[in-house]
Amino acid sequence: MIDLKKEIRKLPESDPGAEPVHVGIVCPGTYPVALASLGFQTVHRIAHSHPGIIAHRITLESTHSGKHKARTLEESLEIKSLDALLISCSFELDYINLVRILHSAGINPLRRKRKSLPMLIFGGIAVTGNPEPIAGIADAIAIGDAEIILPGILDDFIDLFPLLRGARFLAGRDKLYESWDNLPGVYVPALWEDKKGGFENPDNRSIVQAYIENADSYPSFTPVVAPDGAYGAKNLISISSGCLTGCRFCMLSHITSPEPVRSFESIIENARIFSPDEASVGLVSSRVSDHPEIVHTINTLADFGYSVSVSSLKVSSTTPDLLNALHRAGTSGVTFAPEHGSERIRRILGKPYSYDEVRDRVAWSFDCGISNVKLYFLTGFEEETDDDLDSTSEFIISLCRDTGLEKRPGTCRLGISIAPFVPKPGTPFQRRAMQDDRTLKRKLKRITSSLKGIPRLDCEYESPRLSILQGIFSVGNRTLEKYLEDISKNDLPVLSAWERAVEKFGDSPLQLVLKLRPVDEWKIPWGFI
Repeated sequence: MIDLKKEIRKLPESDPGAEPVHVGIVCPGTYPVALASLGFQTVHRIAHSHPGIIAHRITLESTHSGKHKARTLEESLEIKSLDALLISCSFELDYINLVRILHSAGINPLRRKRKSLPMLIFGGIAVTGNPEPIAGIADAIAIGDAEIILPGILDDFIDLFPLLRGARFLAGRDKLYESWDNLPGVYVPALWEDKKGGFENPDNRSIVQAYIENADSYPSFTPVVAPDGAYGAKNLISISSGCLTGCRFCMLSHITSPEPVRSFESIIENARIFSPDEASVGLVSSRVSDHPEIVHTINTLADFGYSVSVSSLKVSSTTPDLLNALHRAGTSGVTFAPEHGSERIRRILGKPYSYDEVRDRVAWSFDCGISNVKLYFLTGFEEETDDDLDSTSEFIISLCRDTGLEKRPGTCRLGISIAPFVPKPGTPFQRRAMQDDRTLKRKLKRITSSLKGIPRLDCEYESPRLSILQGIFSVGNRTLEKYLEDISKNDLPVLSAWERAVEKFGDSPLQLVLKLRPVDEWKIPWGFI
C-alpha cells in the first residue's frame, strides 16, 4: 500500500495557470523503483515546474486496481483522461511494463490506432540508444538529456493543444509532429515511416543527440523522497555523465558525453535541498571515483551530517582515501566491475585491470570498515573457452582467500553478480551475437559450481532467457510493436507472454539476436542517430 503521506517533497514552484495541461509522468516500474530513479524524478521536476502544466505520477501500482480504470497516484485521475504521458525508460524490458500500463488504462499501445489524447513522449538511455522497438508506440522520443529537450517539447504541446481536442485531433497531431520535428534531439517516428508503418528515411536524415554541456547549469536532485524508496529516503545527485573507460560492451562509454562534471559547489548545493534528517545522499555516475574532488565532496557532506552512498566505483581510480571517506559518511557497501576473471577476455572487453588491482580494492574496502563489496562479471562471449570460465571462478576464490574474507569481522561479505553479455546500440559490440539459452546456462553453471559453500560469498546471476529477451529489445526494430501489443493484453509472466507472442508471430527477433550481424548484411535500426 502506497502511503504518500510519508513523502517529503521539495518540488520547485509551479504555475499551472487557468487552463492547465495535465501530464502523466510514467515509471514502468513500482513506486519504490520510481522514487529511486533519477531519470523519472528529473522528468517529474521539469514537468511540474513548467508553466501551464500539472504533473501526475504513474507507476505499476496505478494499474493494480481490479475492475477500476488505471489511475494516477496523487489525484486518482483516470490515466486515459490525461493530455500527455512522459515515459522514462532506463531498461529495455521497461517496454513490457509500459504497454501493460497503457492497456490497463484503455490506451491502445500502437500510435496508428490512437485517435485521441494522450500523446506519448518517451525518453531515457534505452530509447536514446535505439528508439525503434517503441517507434510504433511513441508520438515523440527524446534522444539525449531531458533537461535540454523536454522544455521545448512541452512548449510546443501547450501552444498547439487547442488543435488536439475533439474531431480536430488527427490534423492537430500532424501539426504538432511537424513542430516537434524542428526541435533538437527530438525523433518523431510518424515522419520516418512508410504507409505500412515500417522505417523509412529516403532523404538520409539524421537525429543529433542533445546533451548537457555544463552540468552546473542544471540542478540534479530527487524532488520527492520517502522511506519506501528502493534505497530508502535518498536524494540522488548526478555528479558526472558518460565514461572514459571505453568498455566495448557499454553504452555509457559510447553514446553519452563524458565531459560534464558537476562542481563541488553544485553537488553540495543540491545535497542541502534536504536536511540530513530528511534524506541521505546518493552520488550517481558511472565514474564516481574519477571526480576530481570526490574525497573532499564526501568528507564535506559527512561534516554536514549526511550519510552518503555511491554507484559503482572504477577500479583504477579508487583509493584508500576515497574508501575511508565513504566509510566515514556511513557507506556500508561498494561495487566494482572487473567483468571477467580471464585477463585475456578483460582486454578484449576493454577492462585491462589486473587481479592485483581488484584484490587491493576489495581488501582496502574491508580494511576501512566497509562490510559489503559486490563485484559484477559477464559471460557469454564467443572468445570464451572453458579455461576462461574457470579463470572467473578462480579469480573469485582467490579474492576470498587473499583478502582474508573468512577471518574478517562477521558482517563482511563479498557479493558476486554474473550476467550474460547483451549487445548494446552504439558500442563496438553492437553487431555481436548473443549465445543461446543452453550455452549460457552451461557457462553460468561452470562458473558458479565451484563457488558453492564458500563462507560469506553470495553469488547471483541473471536469467539467460530474460537476458536474451533484453537483447531482442536492445537491437530490435519496429517489427517488435506487434509482439508488445500482444503482450500488453495479458497478465502472464514476462517470458510466458513473450513465448505466446512468438507462437503467433514467429521467432525472427530471437534469430536476429542469436547470430552475428555483419556490416554488409544488416543495417542497424539506430543508424540515423
